[in-house]
Amino acid sequence: MSIIHTAPLGNPPAWSLVMDRCAGQCECTGSCGRKHDPCGRGTTRPTVAPADLALSPVEAAHVPVSGLRAWCPDCHRLARRRHAQAAVRRAQHGNEPTPTLF
Repeated sequence: MSIIHTAPLGNPPAWSLVMDRCAGQCECTGSCGRKHDPCGRGTTRPTVAPADLALSPVEAAHVPVSGLRAWCPDCHRLARRRHAQAAVRRAQHGNEPTPTLF
């Protein structure tokens, strides 16, 4: 089975530039929690999404191509989950005073 390279509905020029850059391979470098090089797992079309998972949907819509990354569905899902869990932990511990040295 081969990787499908059909342009999405959103921004085909940006998608094409990212796909050309990554040759259709996942560009995750471990933010999903797994230790790996760009994986290219599976035969599904990578998702093009911002490398910065903290962006709001409005901010993400304005990210330049240099800020986009090709993600395989598994890596993108896992990275988003890890980011959301970290945000919850920060919010839970955000009211604690920051330790000082002196």
